[in-house]
Amino acid sequence: MEDEDSQASAIAMEMALIKTSEVVQGMAQTCPSTDEDIRRRCTYCEVKGHYRCSGCMSARYCSRVCQSKDWPIHRLLCGHLSEFTKTPRPSPDHVVAILFPAEEATPRFIWLEQFSDYDYLLPIIDCWLRPYARHANMIADMNALLEEAGHGRVGHGLAMIGVHEKPLPQVPINASILALGKPGQMKTWFGNQIVVGRRPNTTGTRGITLDHVNFRDFRHAVDLYQHHPHNLCVINPERYTFPTVPGVISK
Repeated sequence: MEDEDSQASAIAMEMALIKTSEVVQGMAQTCPSTDEDIRRRCTYCEVKGHYRCSGCMSARYCSRVCQSKDWPIHRLLCGHLSEFTKTPRPSPDHVVAILFPAEEATPRFIWLEQFSDYDYLLPIIDCWLRPYARHANMIADMNALLEEAGHGRVGHGLAMIGVHEKPLPQVPINASILALGKPGQMKTWFGNQIVVGRRPNTTGTRGITLDHVNFRDFRHAVDLYQHHPHNLCVINPERYTFPTVPGVISK
């Protein structure tokens, strides 16, 4: 019986990998061009960011009002950036990405290696999604999701990579994503989740081409997590682009 279950699991995983590879190739063909003017906009709104956060010297804002509104989320990474920048870039093939770790309370920046010689995402999975990498068969086109949610253009390509949304044996609930809302508000995610930047491929490139992420990308990722349709409520109504109605969560 165990052999049959293992065989069925292996077949299901192989099919998931094939499907994910198809998604990756489709994303590579539809990646938006990089627009630095958009990437330099305010982290919280669509106005040009005239000044930077004095803490990280990276996040751009148009006003103190927007900076104050963004602070509850920005603070999760603001202090970490100074420590991260002390680690040298491992190679020209590495880019900055964002890791939402399953067993830690806050996200963090990581160095991620380009994988243009691969059809699939094995280098990412092997390095950052252990010890449950074999379950990592989910990749989402954040540009399409942000457009559907009415959040406008990002300025380059973005993708989420991680473990499937359904519960899986020995794969923990993601604590850093749950912390983006109050208890009972967020849907559950499992295992590590990674947000990566991407840019259009050059001729002959396989897979997708990575790009650095910034704090504006982090804000977009948080918006998608906080406004997921399976959440029990709208966590940040000001950034939610659809109509809302009052409600009560009963226990």
